[in-house]
Amino acid sequence: MDEITAHLYCQPDLQKIIGDWRVGLRLRNLSRHTLRAYDTDITQFIKFMNVHMGKEISLNDLSEAAIRDFRSWLANRAGQGASVSSRARSLAGVRNFFTWMDKNGILHNPAAGLLSTPKRPA
Repeated sequence: MDEITAHLYCQPDLQKIIGDWRVGLRLRNLSRHTLRAYDTDITQFIKFMNVHMGKEISLNDLSEAAIRDFRSWLANRAGQGASVSSRARSLAGVRNFFTWMDKNGILHNPAAGLLSTPKRPA
């Protein structure tokens, strides 16, 4: 998925922030694989939230997202057949986005950080 795809599911305020986050990621000289993975992670999350909430997602919606919303997203990924490691990596990408927004004073929502990372059964 690409930047245009993510923009189909969110309001202009969130579109701008996602674009700024992507620029920041590129400036960190991350591998193209990591950039693509983070881009896919946030796009899948925003697309899920769009369907989950029944509307284009705004920054305000993300600031009010509850832990149950993140859990629903992870459960949806599991239902789509995503492996434990894929779900863990996806969560890392979404956490990166929320951490970046918090550090940049855009919004604070600790719910993403409260989720346990999916683990393989013992």
